[in-house]
Amino acid sequence: MYIDKCKYKEEYDSDGEHFYVFTGPCMMTGKDHTVKVHGPSLFKWRNGSKPIQAALPDLSAGDREFLITGTSPDGWDKMFGTFHGEGQEG
Repeated sequence: MYIDKCKYKEEYDSDGEHFYVFTGPCMMTGKDHTVKVHGPSLFKWRNGSKPIQAALPDLSAGDREFLITGTSPDGWDKMFGTFHGEGQEG
C-alpha cells in the first residue's frame, strides 16, 4: 500500500486525540498530498478489522484512494477530468 511509502508525523489535538499526518507525492502529478488520519481509526483499517471506507469514513474517497494507491484527487482529475455532477457545468 502506498501509505507505507509516505512520510508521517504524529499529532495530538487539544483533547488528546491522536492523529497521523501522511504526506507523499501523488503518483500522477508528482505534487505532495497530505492526509490527516485519526489514530484509532487507522489501526482498525490496518489490522484488517474494517475496510478503509468503514474505518475512515471522515476522509474523502479521494484521500482514502491516495492512502491505497498514491493517486491524489488532483491526480484523478488529471487522468479522467473533473466530474461536476449532473446539471453542473465545468
